[in-house]
Amino acid sequence: MNTATMTTTIMNPAFANHHSEKSPVAPKATAAKVAVSCTDISFSYTSDKPVLTKLSMTVPQSSIYSLLGASSSGKTTLIKIITGTLKASSGSVTIFGQKLGTSGCSVPGTGVGVMPQELAIYPHFSVASTLRYFGRLNRLSELQISERISYLREYLELPDTGRPVATLSGGQQRRVSLAVALLHSPALVVLGETMIHSHVKNFLKLFIFFYSGFR
Repeated sequence: MNTATMTTTIMNPAFANHHSEKSPVAPKATAAKVAVSCTDISFSYTSDKPVLTKLSMTVPQSSIYSLLGASSSGKTTLIKIITGTLKASSGSVTIFGQKLGTSGCSVPGTGVGVMPQELAIYPHFSVASTLRYFGRLNRLSELQISERISYLREYLELPDTGRPVATLSGGQQRRVSLAVALLHSPALVVLGETMIHSHVKNFLKLFIFFYSGFR
């Protein structure tokens, strides 16, 4: 099971063992059994105020790994670096043994699912349109998208998929955001801290989802 989750949790679930060989996101097994490895990561937004200084950490495969720290301690910055949306000033990141951003690494890309702290879905899209849009971005077939929507709608108790996202409650919108993160069965899942703090039930269901072999 070469998979993980990050809350600012990182999960690397057992997705790869329960999906078609044609899945674009199933990672290759690595001898090191490490999902995420950060070595001497440094970053600063301004030259006089470093945010991260020579940070190193390892997230094992098949684990849930939480980042704990005070506000403005660099958690979000580190997550952005790990998911490839921000480049470290120095240091290196490997995902399942592959250097971040190289041709052998599917992060950034289909190898990671992110549920950000702030919603990043389109309010004028319906729930179904939102999931189909992100499914296509992640190179799923129409059949795969339909199957995943059907499953996630029931499992995460999503609202009517014909409703526009703007008409949903805050909790319903977050469940849609979570479904987007899980839709393509990524090997690495990153969850914003708001989801963990506010939706304990969903977090427990995630734990079962990742480790039951049920998918």
